[in-house]
Amino acid sequence: MVLLLTDTVWGLHAAVDDEGARRRIVRFKRRGAGKGFITLISRLADIAQFEVDLTECQKEVLRKLWPGRVTVVARTPLAADKYRKLSIDGKTLAFRVPASANLRKLLAVTGPLISTSANLSGDDKTFTPNDIPPKIAQNIDLYINSRRPPQTKASTIIQILR
Repeated sequence: MVLLLTDTVWGLHAAVDDEGARRRIVRFKRRGAGKGFITLISRLADIAQFEVDLTECQKEVLRKLWPGRVTVVARTPLAADKYRKLSIDGKTLAFRVPASANLRKLLAVTGPLISTSANLSGDDKTFTPNDIPPKIAQNIDLYINSRRPPQTKASTIIQILR
């Protein structure tokens, strides 16, 4: 479980295939079982590994939105199987290519990461490391510090469904 500043707020992250870390995040945040995760990717092409079938028109829209503070919800056949625990409804996954060039470089090395705000479910977003609840802070495996101040709002979420 990694704490790092995204292009929006401080968040908890783990590799998409690290089921143990995902369960820890759910437990420490007190998240409901039906809540999905955002998957951070380094570039639009990374979405292909999730078998998301985008039209050329949809890809063009995403090229204009990404990198940026826009999370996109898309249909994927894998959501029902391999990535079901990342999905809210079992049919869609949420993706974002962050605005931060440094975060995109990190993602190019680590691969896609699940992401959620570093707060207890239902609480206000976490805008400084000092705001992180002690139960979460005490269980972080890695903390990546950032000198830049966080934004004061979460990403915009849009759906691109066919």
